Amino acid sequence: MPELISYAILGSGSSANAYLFSCCGVSIMIDCGFSFKELKNRAERAGADLSTLQAVLLSHTHADHIRGIAPLSRACGIPVYLHHLLDPSIFPGKKPIPVVPVEPDSSYTIGPFTVQVFSLSHDAPHAVNYVISAEGCSFMVATDTGTVTPRIRELMSTADVLFLEANYDEQMLHEGPYPYMLKRRIASELGHLSNTDAIEEIRRFGVQQKPHRIYLCHLSDTNNRPELLQQQIVQQLPPGGRSITVCPKGSLHADVISGVI
Repeated sequence: MPELISYAILGSGSSANAYLFSCCGVSIMIDCGFSFKELKNRAERAGADLSTLQAVLLSHTHADHIRGIAPLSRACGIPVYLHHLLDPSIFPGKKPIPVVPVEPDSSYTIGPFTVQVFSLSHDAPHAVNYVISAEGCSFMVATDTGTVTPRIRELMSTADVLFLEANYDEQMLHEGPYPYMLKRRIASELGHLSNTDAIEEIRRFGVQQKPHRIYLCHLSDTNNRPELLQQQIVQQLPPGGRSITVCPKGSLHADVISGVI
């Protein structure tokens, strides 16, 4: 009988990001942009136990993803997995934290989890993200990439649960308050995926079974609106089929899934 896997988006967006996965009494986390106090609060609300945490995986060095990692590592006594070319001195504090270097297109085992690393197209040094698998079920975080590479697309098509970026609405970004250079950066191939990009990727899946569940994440609170994205989904995607959930900035989402779905 497959074990249950619980997962939670403890937060996504430009302020702070953290994704938590638990199975067989072991938990791992991708990114942590929250203070340890706020992280504990959110984990409790999600019904998660941080005492089972055995590793935190860093995607890239932007503050909303890395800010809380050193305090988390020290508080829980856990290693940080990061791209092998990143200097561990990026983490503040006098006391070094344990690190495990990882390489893109490689896999690692943490308790019941297999962690697969893939490269992103983002304006941070050595940016990566992860496919997390356990009990025959896989989860993929595909945020903070300005373009969907063939490798990312291949991995997305095999994930059971996909956390996909829908950062901005193109018209809102164009007409919004950001300076021109920042707008160019966001819309570039080293920036973020738009609502249009995300919907197009979902459309590519067609009638194939996977992904079973999609969470649209990392929404900008300046250049996007959850209700607008929801409206675009209804208008541009056929009804029925897979589950699609829009995750407003900072919102918390938690669920449980059985292995081999």
